[in-house]
Amino acid sequence: MGCSTQSPLPWNNSEANPRLAVPSRIHFTVFLVFDPVLDYSPQVKATKRPCIVLVTAPDLQSARKLARAALAARLIACANLLPKIESHYWWQRKIESGTEVLLLLKTTSNRLVALEKLILANHPYDTPEFIVLPIHRGNKRYLAWLQNAVQAS
Repeated sequence: MGCSTQSPLPWNNSEANPRLAVPSRIHFTVFLVFDPVLDYSPQVKATKRPCIVLVTAPDLQSARKLARAALAARLIACANLLPKIESHYWWQRKIESGTEVLLLLKTTSNRLVALEKLILANHPYDTPEFIVLPIHRGNKRYLAWLQNAVQAS
């Protein structure tokens, strides 16, 4: 559906003020730019895309246990533990709140299935958070390190 230059609306009265006319066609130009910081060259397979996994845990002890298990299995390159976050959420038809630890787990997409299995098997919650965020941009050397760190030795 296009925009008409003939409109009874006061803000599009082209007869009263030609500068207010809405064009009948709008053209967009899309530019594709190569960014050398992105390490998504053909050598980087789509199955090895870097990503961050968000997991919450009830306390530091549980978070450390999950992080160490994932590191030992080479499913993650790094885990950041952010303690004392305040969470508010729906649980069993009630709004709840509590203090948790947020784990930021850096990995690659080909390690996600095994990482999720490990988290679910070792997590104290019935329904643990496991949210995957793709990394679209990053330092080339860091992304190369991340990929090398999660490869089985």
